[in-house]
Amino acid sequence: MSPFLFGEELCLPDFHLFHIFELGKTFSEIFDLPTMDLASGHETLQRFYDAMAERPSTKEILEAKAQELPLTRREIFEEFGKAYEGMLREGKQALEAMFGHEV
Repeated sequence: MSPFLFGEELCLPDFHLFHIFELGKTFSEIFDLPTMDLASGHETLQRFYDAMAERPSTKEILEAKAQELPLTRREIFEEFGKAYEGMLREGKQALEAMFGHEV
């Protein structure tokens, strides 16, 4: 990798790999799970990630993601639970049977 998968020029697999790394990084940030940041701690993969992140269009997307991250965290940890609560009441018996305890 130098810095992309097949050399200096971008190709379609580079975008797919970056997407996987970015999803992992996002989940790592949202759920405080450092192990989900797949490129972290691996020099070659981090260099690839950094090269992709330096692209102007990618920077724009990552900046928008950074601004949305607090909202996403709030939605997941505060708002989604309330929205799903009503739906879960109907399935509560099934969930309790699946998990073997009260939910």
